[in-house]
Amino acid sequence: MIKAYLQQLSPRERTMVMLAAIAVLTLLFYLALWAPLQKGIKNKQRLVLLQQEQLKTMRAQAQDIRLAQSSSRTRQNITDSSSLLSVIDRTAKQQKIKSALQKAQPEGEDGVRLWLVDINFDRMIDWLNQLDLQYGIYVSDISIERDEKFGRVDSRILLRANL
Repeated sequence: MIKAYLQQLSPRERTMVMLAAIAVLTLLFYLALWAPLQKGIKNKQRLVLLQQEQLKTMRAQAQDIRLAQSSSRTRQNITDSSSLLSVIDRTAKQQKIKSALQKAQPEGEDGVRLWLVDINFDRMIDWLNQLDLQYGIYVSDISIERDEKFGRVDSRILLRANL
């Protein structure tokens, strides 16, 4: 059908129709593929630059925090798992989260596995941070599940001490 139509046209008109078809196809290619691709590339490049800046800022802040922590506080040494349990118990009472501490089970010489139920997430994080900063007790493994109440969680934590 198209072939028959083109054969009816004069050679000059055929050339014009072909050029117009090429122009339309080029425009469609540009609008449908090339322009969106270039726009996506530019957006991703901007995103990468932004994330690189954020990473640089975060690394600088992390270095500042490490320096501040090392200069402002000296850690109290934990000598064995029984002193680890006593530090956990004492700090849990201080942070008023003792009621959420359902179970504490020694795990090896330098670890304790804890089960915390219905605890305020922010308070738990503050407590874990205190344990790390003051006693060198760090989180080796953690599992956190959201509770039905807003801001409350259930968690299982494996704490280890640098003995």
